[in-house]
Amino acid sequence: MSHWIIILFFVRGVVIYSGNPSTIWNGKEEIRVYLPYNTSLPLGKEMRILGIARLYSTLTIYVQSEEDVEILGDAPEKPLGGESIGEIAVGMCQVLKSSTYLKLNCTKLKLYNAKARTGDIIKFRALRRKNSLYCLNCIVVKKREALENSICQPQKEGIIKIEGNVSWIKIYKNGFGLANITNNNCWILLKLKKSLNLTLSQNQSIVAFGEFTTYRDMPALKIDEREDVCLKSSS
Repeated sequence: MSHWIIILFFVRGVVIYSGNPSTIWNGKEEIRVYLPYNTSLPLGKEMRILGIARLYSTLTIYVQSEEDVEILGDAPEKPLGGESIGEIAVGMCQVLKSSTYLKLNCTKLKLYNAKARTGDIIKFRALRRKNSLYCLNCIVVKKREALENSICQPQKEGIIKIEGNVSWIKIYKNGFGLANITNNNCWILLKLKKSLNLTLSQNQSIVAFGEFTTYRDMPALKIDEREDVCLKSSS
């Protein structure tokens, strides 16, 4: 018959996952914390916790009372890229892709719990987890509509804004299409993948947000989602 060895001791770390159980990071490893009913731990806070410890694949702490949980303060803040797990990253970046998470131009880490559109510039405080960031405070400081029209001198990195008129459209048998967008003496090709389900008309005014690329050595714009294209009625 196996017997459990019950050990009561303190652990200290930053809350990287809330809920019940919660997860704290002690600087070396994750510790799972089971809490009393209707009790939670605040994300991004450094905690001192007393509980019964059991060693499974992960060290697990069972807390008996709310009085055994103490908030010591906020996790340390670091500039984005200089943070470690359990610290708060602070940065300002452009959104390259928006879905259930944000892909940013300044880090390979996905940013969760934040809402912004492709092309927006956001400022944030985010908790660093092992392989991601979790937003604690995120605001859009520059909407994508405020970006300069880059049709004449498109930037090679990040999301750019293209504004002009449709001069011609060509759709291939496989559903892929091209549209030539002009503004005065400047032009760029708009790559239209079939999944965009986008119908354009000649002389139609268009604003599009996407990444610069090329098509047969000609300047082009790649668009990921239908909502990254704004159309006006043709004249």
